[in-house]
Amino acid sequence: PARALGCKIYRFVDCFDVVPDDVDKGKGLAFLAELTGCTPADFTAVGDGENDYPMFAFAQHSVGISLKDKSRARVNVLSIDEALDHLLKEDAE
Repeated sequence: PARALGCKIYRFVDCFDVVPDDVDKGKGLAFLAELTGCTPADFTAVGDGENDYPMFAFAQHSVGISLKDKSRARVNVLSIDEALDHLLKEDAE
């Protein structure tokens, strides 16, 4: 991501995400886990961009959608439909 004024800036086709340097989705999940008594094993992270990498690192289960760096998620698919299909199959097992 680009950086400016203590923030990370993620550019997307139709928008920008501007996030303070000390905030990310992984920290958000960790906070939620602390509040609820959950562990990383209780979370499945689904995302399609670099800003999702910290969330993938926290959650034990991760599904990336068309990621540039496929090594960041446990499972990689091409679309949200494929991600949902994967999650439904995994849940059924």
